[in-house]
Amino acid sequence: MKERFESPPLVELIAEIRWMVEAGASSHVPFFHNSGTHPYEEFFTRLLPLLADRGYGASERMVPVGFPLIHQHPVIRYQKGGASVSGQDKSASALFQAGVGIFTVNAVQPYNSWDQFRPVVQMGLEALVTAKPDRAGGFTVSLRYVDAFKEELTEGRTHREFLEEVLGIQIIVPEALRSISVDGSTVVPMLHLVTPLAFGFLQIQFAEGELSGERVYLMENVVTVTEPYDGNVERMMLALDEARAVVHKSFVGMTRPIHKKMKLSEGQ
Repeated sequence: MKERFESPPLVELIAEIRWMVEAGASSHVPFFHNSGTHPYEEFFTRLLPLLADRGYGASERMVPVGFPLIHQHPVIRYQKGGASVSGQDKSASALFQAGVGIFTVNAVQPYNSWDQFRPVVQMGLEALVTAKPDRAGGFTVSLRYVDAFKEELTEGRTHREFLEEVLGIQIIVPEALRSISVDGSTVVPMLHLVTPLAFGFLQIQFAEGELSGERVYLMENVVTVTEPYDGNVERMMLALDEARAVVHKSFVGMTRPIHKKMKLSEGQ
């Protein structure tokens, strides 16, 4: 069964590809002094027409030319614009980001399903591999889901109450702390869990936050695949499918108390 929610708390879904740059480019330091002759600038130049041919030709440089670049930090964003955007295009909200040792495919609202987003990710990976970024070693892949639970889902609960009563995470506070609390309570503003998997690991981080001026509880799920890939797009996509299955299973299981509020659609 493919459970789907008509009103999911998802804010953004990110397929992330990372790699180490060649040792000659000082990969052991976090900053790179920018120059038009550097291999990573040439990579950005090769990548643009490949994405533009697929409709993602509107590029925006987030780090000005001449400024130092940070290793594995996005530098340029590519998205659809102008004639490439139509009301019927379900992929128009997706965008790509590239930097030194990093390439991401981002899905923002409106987002419908992994089945809709998957072809966009595959197209991006094909463009990435074709552009041949300067690298040492293989590509590593990860999938990141960012959810924001708003008042209609939290119903006035504190962050700790939401973790315990909705997500099923029981937090035991030692008596030594309860005894010195002025009212017996303990605040849990953030929690970080790591679960080992057969092919990598799942990290979930919970935190109090704010979205568009509204108080929310954030949950970030990140599945990292430990096996490196040497440019085989099909194998990278299968790894992302596995990562998505892990996040979906854990999310559906943990959020059962609020499935009705998120308008679960079953049997699709």
